[in-house]
Amino acid sequence: LAGNDIGSMEHIIERRLKHYVESKPDILLIDGGKTQLAFTNKILSNFGIKDILVLAIAKGVGRVRAAETIFTSKGILELAPNSESFKLLSEARDESHRFAITASRKKLIKKNKYSSLDKITGIGPVTKTKLLKKYKSLKNIKNAPIEDLMTIKNINETMAVSIKETL
Repeated sequence: LAGNDIGSMEHIIERRLKHYVESKPDILLIDGGKTQLAFTNKILSNFGIKDILVLAIAKGVGRVRAAETIFTSKGILELAPNSESFKLLSEARDESHRFAITASRKKLIKKNKYSSLDKITGIGPVTKTKLLKKYKSLKNIKNAPIEDLMTIKNINETMAVSIKETL
């Protein structure tokens, strides 16, 4: 499991556990350290689940690959960085990151696919993308000075005013 914050992590774990009424996993691998491990074990306990091994894998100092620490409720799990077990856990964690990042990007693209910017004459997909890339949100675009909006290619004063009025 990979989550950006404790709230999303709680939601992810609870959502997954609801599907394990009859068969549940033997192991949960989470991205994080002792805090995430304790939190996950608390959620499992709240569900009355005590027989799932939780492994928390945290990047090493300086986030150096192959220097990860693997925590369990019984302490640190010692695995040689070149062992197949360590490689498997690292690859599973990396895959969860890849999956989470891809899902996040798809969600952002879908969210930004249609917006108030589409109503503005002269704003096409390229200019819209440039605006969202620079300002990150419609609120930030609305709050940007007209002169700043005009620094984006193809946006003149009339268009900048129209953007501010529409948003």
